[in-house]
Amino acid sequence: AKYALIVKPHILSKNSVEDKYLTENYSTNSLMKIADYIISDYSAVSFEASLLSKPLYFYLYDINEYKDNRGLNIDITKEMPSECYGNADDLIKSITDGEYNFEELEKFKNTYVETDDRNNSKRIVDYILNCEVKKG
Repeated sequence: AKYALIVKPHILSKNSVEDKYLTENYSTNSLMKIADYIISDYSAVSFEASLLSKPLYFYLYDINEYKDNRGLNIDITKEMPSECYGNADDLIKSITDGEYNFEELEKFKNTYVETDDRNNSKRIVDYILNCEVKKG
């Protein structure tokens, strides 16, 4: 087989997955490091995955139901429209075709994860202290 699919369900997931696709021995982060492609849905793991600069796809077969029942923090279909798929066949075709929009991934990463400096901790502390001063 050209591809090996490994599924790491969210701990709250009620979807059943065949045992041959599961692994309990490795963390999600460890699996992402060795993966050639990463497929997610609405999980925050997509932010971490973007740091690896590997092709990141979104399988959103139930987006309307998910949006209505749980809500979305961001609209990934607007953030990474060329990498969102409503059905598995289209997603598989995209992977096998080998074309990927890395510019879109980079923009996503820069919008939600990366900053231009290395003073993140200082910025957080300053924000918290500023909030305390305003409350006080």
